[in-house]
Amino acid sequence: MTPDSAAHEQQHSQLPDEARRRTADVLVVGAGPTGLLLASELLTAGVRAITIEARLERGPHARALGIHARTMEVLALRGLSSSFLREGVKVPAWHFGMLPNRIDLSGLPTPFPFLLAIPQTRTEELLQAHAESLGATIERGVRLVGLQELEGRLLADVEDGSGRYQIEAKYVVGCDGGRSTVRSLGGIDFPGSDADAWGFLADVEMTRPPAPGFGINTSDGAVIVANLPDGRRRVAGWMPGLSRETQLDLNAITQFTKSLLGDDFGMNSPSWISQFGNDNRLATSYRNGRVILAGDAAHVHWPTGGVGMNVGLQDAFALGWRLARVAKGQADDSLLDGYSRERHSVGEQLRELTLAQGALITAATPEQRGLRDFLNDTVKTTPQFSFNLAMTLSALNVQYSEPGKNLCVGRRIPSNSSLSTDQLDTLIALFVPAAPVLISPAGGTAAIQDFGVTTHAGLPHQILGDDWLGTRHVLVRPDGYVAWASADWQLSLEDLTEALGTLGWARSTPER
Repeated sequence: MTPDSAAHEQQHSQLPDEARRRTADVLVVGAGPTGLLLASELLTAGVRAITIEARLERGPHARALGIHARTMEVLALRGLSSSFLREGVKVPAWHFGMLPNRIDLSGLPTPFPFLLAIPQTRTEELLQAHAESLGATIERGVRLVGLQELEGRLLADVEDGSGRYQIEAKYVVGCDGGRSTVRSLGGIDFPGSDADAWGFLADVEMTRPPAPGFGINTSDGAVIVANLPDGRRRVAGWMPGLSRETQLDLNAITQFTKSLLGDDFGMNSPSWISQFGNDNRLATSYRNGRVILAGDAAHVHWPTGGVGMNVGLQDAFALGWRLARVAKGQADDSLLDGYSRERHSVGEQLRELTLAQGALITAATPEQRGLRDFLNDTVKTTPQFSFNLAMTLSALNVQYSEPGKNLCVGRRIPSNSSLSTDQLDTLIALFVPAAPVLISPAGGTAAIQDFGVTTHAGLPHQILGDDWLGTRHVLVRPDGYVAWASADWQLSLEDLTEALGTLGWARSTPER
């Protein structure tokens, strides 16, 4: 073969294989927790979705170790919380920026007033099992390499071990992490700050482990130790002088720990060592036409407080029902703008939350240490301050309120820690179909059933708790946030129709 013919052959081999072109309503790029939950939501709504993942196998190491309360509520609304509760450990208090005084989670207004300690690896396995039970197509070892719009659809060039082919879809969602290919190809800017401080983690065995919940923070560095389900320990913290170029190994970590504590806990046999910077970035928008972002593709930050994976899962939950309606032609694509607007606002809060915790962890000057001491004392002496931090960490404070709307609008469901088992079970059963839920004494009438919503005949307080006394009718979005509420005895079908219209639901809406 001549050089010219070899070059021609190589160029030809890089062209997409037209015979292998696939079609779907939605292409989900990334099979981490966010992508898996999104795929499940789309499949629940009857949307043809393909999920691709560049990795041939799921990573063996757990980046995240816990599920916060709002995510547990999200899982509950699809009937998934029990499988997680069986395997996780309930943690009643959590740290904020490694302050010594922990944030009490036990008084949170939720059926899940705790952090559930469970490795991300197991979270992914449970979410994948759920997706596969719904018929998910998850293709591993497949990379997105190109993206173009063609006559109102997207044509994705993908590559696997046998070459290139194309997937044609109405929408492409990037759930592919902080270095998102979808975000880059979709032309979405990702402004923010580069890392100027670095943390580390190591999963190790210990011959002299510290007491559970151990953590120390000084101007010379910080170390925290967490138990892993297999009996190993995760050592994590902030090491001054660490950088992207540092070749980190166990010896460096043990020497640092000894210099800080006088002891290295007998660390040995590391199964994973990693380092991470405090880069902090947020996409300018979560949507650019038919390209949409969720999870770390939309926001990156220092992994402090265990909030990143949780926000990604909540992104997927907020997007799934909207994208399903639009992809099936049952709603205008402006419905997706609501996702971008709401979740971008949450992303801004995430930026602030992680920047604040990072500043507390890396506090080194006398002024910075003084601020740490002040906030640590405030956590202990001011219960309302501690409660507010707990609400923020757990994402229970997220409310999608709109000016001029009923104060209940945007409130999350469930929002009560005193629900009985029967009340919670009834509520969960209503949301499993992933449709809007109307709780109303008029819930069973034929006029309401025409909308294709899930109904419950009764007063809201009977299954939502006593804080809903006086409310007669509540319409809840598929993601568990109130879309409309009324205290009138008579149900106004006109008002209900208007509220459902904002969700992309209408009477007997045909697919387009």
